[in-house]
Order: sequence, then C-alpha cells, then structure tokens
Amino acid sequence: MNAKDILDARTTAVIAGGLDVALTMHEYCEAHWRAFVRDRKANTYRMAPTNGADMSIGPHVMGAAGERAAAKALCLDWDQFLDGDGGIDFPPDIGIRTTLDGRYCRLKCYPNDADRYRFVLVIMRKNLTVPSFTLAGWMYGSDAKQQRYWGSPNDRALAYFVPVADLRPMSEFRS
Repeated sequence: MNAKDILDARTTAVIAGGLDVALTMHEYCEAHWRAFVRDRKANTYRMAPTNGADMSIGPHVMGAAGERAAAKALCLDWDQFLDGDGGIDFPPDIGIRTTLDGRYCRLKCYPNDADRYRFVLVIMRKNLTVPSFTLAGWMYGSDAKQQRYWGSPNDRALAYFVPVADLRPMSEFRS
C-alpha cells in the first residue's frame, strides 16, 4: 500500500465518521431557488467573481444545497434569502464550504476569511434525484491558515486547502 492509498483510506474513514444528512425534494428545491437568486443578483449587478470562483449557476446550487444540509443537520435557521457576508452563512460566525465527493475533498479557506469564523466542510454526493451530504468536520479560520495547507490543487485559485483528516470532528461543534 503506497502513501496515496493510505491517505485515501484515512480520508474515507474520517468522512464515514461525519454527520450524514439527506434533504427532501422540497428542501433541495429551496436550495435551487436560493442559487437562482444568487445567480440573478450576480448577473444583474455584474458582480465580479470572488476568489477565482466559477460564475455559472452550478457552484451556487452546490453551495446553497450544502448550506441547507448543514442547517438541517445542526438545527440552524436557514434564511434562503440571506446572502452571507464575507463567508458567513449562519451569523454570527459559521461558514459552510461545500465540495463534491471525490479524492480531493478539502476545506477551502481564503486569506481574507476571518480567523474567528468556524468553517464546516460539507461533502455532496450526487444521486439520481436528490444528493446526499456529509458534514465531514470543521475548523476555525485561524487554524486553517497554515502554510502547509496553502496551495492550488487541480489548478484552483490559491487558498488554504485543509484535508478532511485534519478537521475537527463534528461531535465537537456547538452551534
């Protein structure tokens, strides 16, 4: 077994220990609506993409669905019309970062993210109808901003990318 296989096995084990949540079709449609509103707002006001973000509607859908899943799992109020300010999806200090299931699942933290904010990694797995989600772990912005996490995997914009295995477990998260 090589180092990559060991890391993949470790990451899979950590994700398996995460907090799983399934959205109803209604909840998933709410997320789609929020994504549509964000997309229209970005296009109407000709907002520039932030942090090298893709401006298609796909990332908006994935992000909104991840936020909806986190709200459900953590018993948080989810205002589908709230536009998070500076990475905050649930005031005063919770940011959700959603990624697709795969080998390169990482919590992304940007240099301009506040150190005191708590960022939760939500992993989305596509199914035939409604995706399923796992809250894999969380980390304070200050803890994520370590030189060892700095990079641009898969030619993404430079940021801090924290492996799942280094995240704090969801059992330690208090909303």
